[in-house]
Amino acid sequence: MDERKRLRERVQSHNLTFVWLINVLNSKGMNVDKSEMSSAVNGTISGKKADTTIEKSHAVLDQYESFIGSVVV
Repeated sequence: MDERKRLRERVQSHNLTFVWLINVLNSKGMNVDKSEMSSAVNGTISGKKADTTIEKSHAVLDQYESFIGSVVV
């Protein structure tokens, strides 16, 4: 599956927003804004920055899923 489409599905499946994801990326030192995120996810830009944005976004979601999976209710 296309990594961009998969990213959108993962964000939606957890009821998260791209604003949340952008804030997490920024807190981890990756400078990304709404326009860049939107363009990267929609495939209107390509290159190293877009690839890095998608890759690091998946890494953030991996951490989120790991944390959520470890919470016992």
